[in-house]
Amino acid sequence: MISKIIWQTHEVDYNNLQDDYKMASLTWKNLNPEWEYRYCNAEQRRKHVEDYDKEILKFYDICDGVSQSDIWRFIVLYQYGGVYSDMDSVCNMSLDSMFDILPISKDVVCVPRIGNLLVTGTFAAKKKSQIFKHTIEKIAYGKFVMAYDGPIAHIGWENIYKVILEKKEFIDFLFIGVMHGSHARNQFKYTPDFNVQYNGEKVRYSDLAKLNNWSY
Repeated sequence: MISKIIWQTHEVDYNNLQDDYKMASLTWKNLNPEWEYRYCNAEQRRKHVEDYDKEILKFYDICDGVSQSDIWRFIVLYQYGGVYSDMDSVCNMSLDSMFDILPISKDVVCVPRIGNLLVTGTFAAKKKSQIFKHTIEKIAYGKFVMAYDGPIAHIGWENIYKVILEKKEFIDFLFIGVMHGSHARNQFKYTPDFNVQYNGEKVRYSDLAKLNNWSY
């Protein structure tokens, strides 16, 4: 069973997030009131890694910021379970309704893969997932370094995809229908005028927010 925790992260404190990211995060909170929302800044991410394994922390500290975020998400989902989503992802249906429709039987829930690529911008895992334990162990030995830029290590994610897909018996490729306008990087612009699924109906998020007195 997936723990009812939503994880998100960025370098800065939550109150200092750019408005688009902060408003997008509210869609995850508003549409999932029964779920605990956990946001971590860069300092809090590092503390999670340090508490988990000080040897992994040594490798973590020489990685670039994006790679650090990726290492952290595997560790917290392994330790606690839940759903991770990038800050530029907008939720457009409740997680409970998705998991009710798509009951999972395996450790990890991903967006359907594209060829040999996995989309790790939004995914879910059970606590103590074996596939994430396996991946973290590989990370700990620095097996995924793609290049060094001076002292900074960059992780080659195509190699991690291969390792995860080797354990495909632990994966359900079911995570669909939840995100809207996600992972557009610098092109991402939050707008409240998108459709969401709510109580089995498709409604405008801005209308739903007004009805429920949500910030949006």
